[in-house]
Amino acid sequence: MLIWSPGCLIINRSCLKLQRSAVNSDFGEWASALITIALAGAAAASSAQSFTSRELVDVEFGDSNALNVLISSPGAHAPGLYRWAPGVPAPTRVCALASPAGFSFDRRYIIERARGEPAIVNVFDARRCRRLAHLRIPGAVVVDADARDRQLAIATRDKDGNRKVRLYNFRGKPVAETAVGVNVEMGFAPDGKALVNFDLADKTESRSGIWTLPRLTRAQLPTWAREGEMTFVQGARYVKRYTGNLLSVVRWPDGRHLHTVTASQNARLRALSGNGRFGLLHQRQAQIESLDWIDFASGRRLTIASGQHGSIDHATIDATGHMLAWSVRSTDGDNRVTVHRASIDRSGETAVIRLPDPARAATDKPAPQVGPP
Repeated sequence: MLIWSPGCLIINRSCLKLQRSAVNSDFGEWASALITIALAGAAAASSAQSFTSRELVDVEFGDSNALNVLISSPGAHAPGLYRWAPGVPAPTRVCALASPAGFSFDRRYIIERARGEPAIVNVFDARRCRRLAHLRIPGAVVVDADARDRQLAIATRDKDGNRKVRLYNFRGKPVAETAVGVNVEMGFAPDGKALVNFDLADKTESRSGIWTLPRLTRAQLPTWAREGEMTFVQGARYVKRYTGNLLSVVRWPDGRHLHTVTASQNARLRALSGNGRFGLLHQRQAQIESLDWIDFASGRRLTIASGQHGSIDHATIDATGHMLAWSVRSTDGDNRVTVHRASIDRSGETAVIRLPDPARAATDKPAPQVGPP
């Protein structure tokens, strides 16, 4: 369904914001570019599957280019891990999950957290949803967790407000623990040699920074990491660093800058390809948000999704940078979330959004090209 609206085009209830920098001021060329945007947006949205979920719907590419879709409790219909194989019209559920769950930072595990006394943490492999660890955490609330290489890091808060990070192996044996600050956004570093808490609000030297494994011995953050906002790029060897109006892709732990682009304060790099060249940039202007595919090396950039603020849940890109998936939340308040799949064809001068189904490839149209950010 296409609907005209001032400054945007409604495609299947999503508003695609028109960037005047992407079109010529001549009206004929402007209209032609607008039609191109509409067709490309419709193509990108035509391979989709809807779910009902109050929580975020996460997506990640797995083996053989199958898309893993994680539907988390509570407030979801049939929560669990779903696999959507290429060429298959609908995903199938691999396993059910009864409690809030999310992917680990390296995207190889699913971590399920259940409140109660004791709190329960389960770890599953993201391929077959086979349970690998089951831990009971008495006397505390689990506020964050991450897993890597059969190790599990859990951030807890007890009834007195004390917060700790505890390290376990998958057999449930405690390895080490350390105090942390009020705000916890922690995970295993991309090289797997340390645990990092990127809590910029807590400047307490003993509570923020990096802890080497396995003893959680505190170490100094690298000099390059002490300014700006920094966190992991899920599933990648890199971190994303925001300083002023600059977004950098930085290799851990030596701090080598692969790419730096200008970006607004509300822009977020949601995913990176394996070599760090291609990414998905999520940003907002007024009440419209967009998800852009970006080639950091060439500056090519195109919008693959756009809608009202708060509508884009998650996004992912495969290791090569040409397969994309994202989830969009309905603004009708019905908890409907639609997962979309598409790919980028970079063989020509203009990048093209393509459908997964070869039978429908004839409908593919070039997407608008925007200059370097």
